[in-house]
Amino acid sequence: MTDHRWTATIGLMLATAVLAGAQPATTNADIIRMVKAKTPDAEIIALIESTQPRYNFTTLTALTEAGVSDEVFKAMAARTEGSSATSKSRPAAVPKESARSSLPAAVPKESTRFSNKTPTTVQDNRANDALTVTSLPVGATVEWNRKVIGTTPMTHQVGEYAFNVRKSTIFSKRLLQPVVLRISKEGYITKELTITTQYAWRSLNGKLSGTYFIITGNNFQIDLDKISAAHTAMTNIDVVKLKEAGFSDELIVDKIANNPAAFNLELNDLIDLRKVGVSDVVIQAMLHAK
Repeated sequence: MTDHRWTATIGLMLATAVLAGAQPATTNADIIRMVKAKTPDAEIIALIESTQPRYNFTTLTALTEAGVSDEVFKAMAARTEGSSATSKSRPAAVPKESARSSLPAAVPKESTRFSNKTPTTVQDNRANDALTVTSLPVGATVEWNRKVIGTTPMTHQVGEYAFNVRKSTIFSKRLLQPVVLRISKEGYITKELTITTQYAWRSLNGKLSGTYFIITGNNFQIDLDKISAAHTAMTNIDVVKLKEAGFSDELIVDKIANNPAAFNLELNDLIDLRKVGVSDVVIQAMLHAK
């Protein structure tokens, strides 16, 4: 519900400025207060278009955390650019973004595959805001970066922005970290799958740059392998044996991730692991193993 006290404050601010013979101005702080007061975007945009822009685009964190929409961002940018065109001092216009690709994320392992249905990829540019995960067997728990989001078969609403590589402005919403799905079910070996590709962007004037991530498809099918006698649970002793045999941390972590675990990780156990040279990376993998 809109905070009518803030709407009244806006009117008072405009009226005071008009009586004083000056055109009122709005700042980042004004926009944030209106968004937090649940003022409709239409009213915020109307205020932006009727006042002088005094926006600071050197940092976008506060605006994005407050939940400022793409439409409001675009209105702020357009108003700033319009003011620049008529101002004698000609302040720098808000740069537009040009996205370019960097190296893609790691390719999923062969044991994890896409479904037979053709997924919507980042090249399709079709509006689709949902992620569907299925598995064999069904009933597996799905985690998104270690947060449980459901049980297979399931559909998780993400947002069209997460699948579309094209961004209209530097303010457009985007994924700021890679996404790893973790699929687990009792009696089956847990699997993890990175479902994002990394991209880089740089503004036209070269002053602003960053990275973002795009989900590579809308449908993922994961086949889980049943735990058998051949997949006995790993223990602390197994990890120590691999370390003493000279295997790399990467290989040991991979072994931990793809096998059932029965680690003892109390304080004294951790101390014993450190004494024999087990790295923090391997211990962290042991702590996260199921």
